[in-house]
Amino acid sequence: MASQIQPSPIVLETEGVRVELLAHRGGKITSLFDARRGREWLVQAERELEGAPDTSIPYDEGDLCGWDEMMPTIEACRLPGTDRVLADHGELWRTTWEVSSRTATSVTTVVQSDLGYRFERTLTLEESVLVVDYRVIGTSAGPVEYLWAAHPFLSLLPDTRLYLDGAADVTEARDGGAQRVDWPLDGLRVAKDIERGTGRKLFARATEESVMASLVDGDGARLTWCWSATGAPWLGLWLDHASLSRHLVAAIEPTTCGEDSLDVASVRGQSMAIAPGEVRRWRICVEVGEGRPSKEEVAWDS
Repeated sequence: MASQIQPSPIVLETEGVRVELLAHRGGKITSLFDARRGREWLVQAERELEGAPDTSIPYDEGDLCGWDEMMPTIEACRLPGTDRVLADHGELWRTTWEVSSRTATSVTTVVQSDLGYRFERTLTLEESVLVVDYRVIGTSAGPVEYLWAAHPFLSLLPDTRLYLDGAADVTEARDGGAQRVDWPLDGLRVAKDIERGTGRKLFARATEESVMASLVDGDGARLTWCWSATGAPWLGLWLDHASLSRHLVAAIEPTTCGEDSLDVASVRGQSMAIAPGEVRRWRICVEVGEGRPSKEEVAWDS
């Protein structure tokens, strides 16, 4: 039997940055590479990502690499007001996306959900900045509730620190409640501050219109995420020190709410809803740079 021919990765490249994605693999961004330093920021797959994702296993037992999009939920739950069960980590990672347009430095991929929305994402590489534009269109006969979160597995070094700016009130779910977490002013060093063999999910609330989160290695290599609180008023953080992940990992997750379950978010009034014909847009900018930045130094546009 002839082997299955796999679609080639879509590659965007400038002098200093290279981005790759697999449309057939749920639109997964598989590489965010700093060519000047030789630094790969996304966790790489253990094996070649052939065919569609294996949806017979929970997401957390799957690839655990690259950057996926989560919608309309992260935790498996029921769609509010219905008996329909929503899959673990949503539905976008589970399906093939279509490429609607492409240039040397930009690509738009789309997916139509049978829940009643069309999800579009455009990646544009502008020198050292990856601009990620989102567009969601309501296509149902009625409103559709959802939450959204970016879901990247970012590879850390033992000396990498995580800095926050414009987000505060960091909390962690413990013992059925949310407990406050003190965030170090000199950045959180996951290898030191998170016990080995454990993983922790935190949420931070946006306190300013512009929010910024940066990973900075000991040698100064930096990855900075910037976005507007209007589009994503919360930040989820998954910090894993060899628990579920094979590597030291941080997931910087701009998100629409401070919950992973859509049904819980709905009860607490944190879910979003898109009406028939309504269009929602938001943007994230990810900059490959050097040293700890200030907001004035980061090139982005909300």
